[in-house]
Amino acid sequence: IMQYEPVAIANNNLSTLKDVVALLEQNGAMILASNVFQHVELVKLEDKVLEFATLPNAPPKLSSDLLRKLNEVTGQRWMVSISSKKGQPTLAAQAQAEKEAELAAIKADPLVKYALEIFPGAEIISIQTPEEE
Repeated sequence: IMQYEPVAIANNNLSTLKDVVALLEQNGAMILASNVFQHVELVKLEDKVLEFATLPNAPPKLSSDLLRKLNEVTGQRWMVSISSKKGQPTLAAQAQAEKEAELAAIKADPLVKYALEIFPGAEIISIQTPEEE
């Protein structure tokens, strides 16, 4: 069993849901981080207050697990609540939208468009940037 030391947060600077997920990951809470990434629609995040809506398939203890872990890793008391308001799209939905926008931009490139026209049935199956190679 690996033991993780809590990660110090400069001025408790958790200003985005991505910051919260990164903090959870850095402190070994991978399943909780994944659940936040997949199921949480952020409504409000400010000064140790986190309010969010969840998708219907979210784990039932997500809110209490998140509250316990934030209190533990930050050493401060958090208020975590589930809202009836619609929040921002989940981080998973945002990542998917970014991927789809990137694919649309690539398909709009004249050279790519031409290649797809002269090779009927061809499809883009992977996108790699030079730093990934």
